[in-house]
Order: sequence, then structure tokens, then C-alpha cells
Amino acid sequence: MTDDPKTLGEVMTGWSPDNPWCECGVLLSRHESEDADHEFKMAERMFKTPRKHDQGKARFALVPSGPLHEIAKVLTFGASKYGANNWRILPDARERYADALLRHVFAWTGGESLDPESGLHHLAHAGCCILFLLEFEANPWT
Repeated sequence: MTDDPKTLGEVMTGWSPDNPWCECGVLLSRHESEDADHEFKMAERMFKTPRKHDQGKARFALVPSGPLHEIAKVLTFGASKYGANNWRILPDARERYADALLRHVFAWTGGESLDPESGLHHLAHAGCCILFLLEFEANPWT
């Protein structure tokens, strides 16, 4: 049995710059040195700070959950009144939801906070309409 370590993961205790079997503080056995480049990359990964390449991606944690909860209440009210996802098949949906959006915004700017029929906030109804309109823009076949 040799004194060479049997696995890459054995960390060298007596590191020396003269030791050809050492890369990045990890001692390599002689038979592993042929794959030193691959092994070095593995060792490098062990010592690096973990990363996730999500720069430029949407940060959903920034979306306030309270207003989304209110919009979900509006969707639940609509589903019980008209059926779940009925908004997707409504004739002239774009025009009708644009009108509904404006009615709710004008009611709110006129001083009325809650929709008299649903008891839910006018801005939650408006937010729901905006979501529908955005979905229609993104998926014209909807």
C-alpha cells in the first residue's frame, strides 16, 4: 500500500509548492494526475461560493403578495359567478375587460373603495382586468 491518497477529496496537510501532485490545496494521487484538469475543476467547485445565474431574470419576491391575494379573491368571486376561467372564452373579451378596468378605476378615483356587488376592492378588480389584458397580449389565441 502506498502513501498516496486514494481519493481526490483528501486535503493536503503539508502543502508545498514543489509537490507536483497538489492542485488548489487538494492532494491528487499519481493515477489521478492524468485527469488533473478535470479534477482541478471539481476541486475548484468545492471551494467556490455557490452561484446561480439569475441576473436579469424577474424577481418575483419583489411582487407584493397582499394585492395578489386581493386579486385572487376577485378571481374566486368571478369563478363562482361565471365559472372558472370563463374570462378566456368571453366574446369581445379585450374590449369588455378594458371597459371593466376603466369602470373600476373611475369608481375608485370617484371615492368608492369597494365594489358594491362583490364587496371587494375596485383596484383588485382593476388589477384582475389588467392581468387578463396582459394575458391576451401575450397569448392572442386565449
